[in-house]
Amino acid sequence: MSRKKVFTQKQAFRMHDEHVIIPDGYTEIAFCGFIFCDHIKSLIILEGIKIIRGQAFFFCAQLTNVELPNSLELIEYSAFENCERLLEIKIPCNVIKIENDAFSGCESLKRVNIPRNLIDIGEKQFRSCPDLEFIQVDEDNPAFSGIDGVLFNKDRTTLIKYPNASSGTKYTVPDTVTVIKEGAFECCRNLTEVIIPCSVTSIDVFAFNNSTVLKAFAVDKNNPSYTDEDGVLFDKNKTILIKHPGNTTAKTYTVPDTVEHIEDGAFFLSELAGIKLPNSLKSIGAGAFQSCDKLTEIEFPPNLKSIGKKAFYWSHLKNINIPDSVTDIEDKAFSCCEKLETVRLSKNLTKIQSETFEQCSSLSELVIPDGVQSIESLAFVRCQGVKEITIPKSVLSIAEDAFEVNTALTAIHVSKDNPNYTDVDGVLYSKDKTGMIKCPGAYAKETMVIPHGVRTISDTVIGTRSVRNSDLYYPGYVVLPSTIENISVSKMTYHVCK
Repeated sequence: MSRKKVFTQKQAFRMHDEHVIIPDGYTEIAFCGFIFCDHIKSLIILEGIKIIRGQAFFFCAQLTNVELPNSLELIEYSAFENCERLLEIKIPCNVIKIENDAFSGCESLKRVNIPRNLIDIGEKQFRSCPDLEFIQVDEDNPAFSGIDGVLFNKDRTTLIKYPNASSGTKYTVPDTVTVIKEGAFECCRNLTEVIIPCSVTSIDVFAFNNSTVLKAFAVDKNNPSYTDEDGVLFDKNKTILIKHPGNTTAKTYTVPDTVEHIEDGAFFLSELAGIKLPNSLKSIGAGAFQSCDKLTEIEFPPNLKSIGKKAFYWSHLKNINIPDSVTDIEDKAFSCCEKLETVRLSKNLTKIQSETFEQCSSLSELVIPDGVQSIESLAFVRCQGVKEITIPKSVLSIAEDAFEVNTALTAIHVSKDNPNYTDVDGVLYSKDKTGMIKCPGAYAKETMVIPHGVRTISDTVIGTRSVRNSDLYYPGYVVLPSTIENISVSKMTYHVCK
């Protein structure tokens, strides 16, 4: 029985040539073996290697040509991810499995083959491969098949991947297909119209993500699950808006008043400047309006209940007024909305999730409604225009990093009725004043007098000479009480008086 012999990262990092040959005698290439080796331009792996471990050639940005051995059986996750100049990959016939993202981000990849023994292809296999023109499938493969470079399962009931750079402008989905997988038509650069037959009964979320030239969907009238209206894709009853095509001449769009849910990624990267939402709308999916950089205003309807993760991530909204009907806003919902100036939150919101308003650098007006019980990690990180924050009585937990890198913040005020927190001169403390939690970065006083009774100071509360952080308060003089415990140099390097 042959023993495993690994070609290690240490061996890999000793190889400085542009043209690398991995000799025979090895059975696998180590995890992260050649990670970030951006000097490699060509790679030949000799016989014997059976496994290429995860991220083995991750971000080998100059790698153009690869020769894989017939002994190879497994390519693990992200093995060649972000090999930006890789032009073509010939997968050997004995490869049985390719794990998730093995070739994601291979921006120059034009052709790939699926050999006869490959029966397991991980998710998002060709994500961010904008130059992919053709996927060739061996006729004897028991799991997959191909038609004109498009990848399907064997019986062609599932459409897995339409190549991003395929030259066609109109594509008719075969009438054998019942399922269109996530990412199937992602980033298609030439495709302007997709015709969906009556056989299709399931379309995964993000199936058409980032296909910015797409102008219209056309659905067979006899399809039992889907329909279209003016080129927009809906479920049959028009209660779910699935996908608005990215390339339209219209500047505005009115969502039909039957729609109750806007699907994940429905308007992703849309060029629309105005979108009118109906009173029937109850929920907005993840990434639904992500990266809509022309969208500056939107009016939320009075019956809206929830806003999904990254729903408006990187949009250019200036003001938002979230109705009191909303009870759930998921993390990063308004993250990186750098034009956002004012926010009015629902009174029935109980939690501000992680990174909800991350990097809303223009935000100057912020009111946390009474009813919010928790403020999660990085909820308002890099909100550099906010000067004052008031914590209402309802808030029971605040993550230590909830207000990090807020360079204009001068004071944190806490309701006197809050059971867990208090403030002293705009500095946030635990209710019993034994813990100092957050000192605003723009705190104006030259001398910091820490109240008697304080025993602990949270990390990154006060700045040090050795570690600079733009949102930390840097006092000229600090007065510590006798009750303080375990002050480390990393927390404070200033002259201290007790």
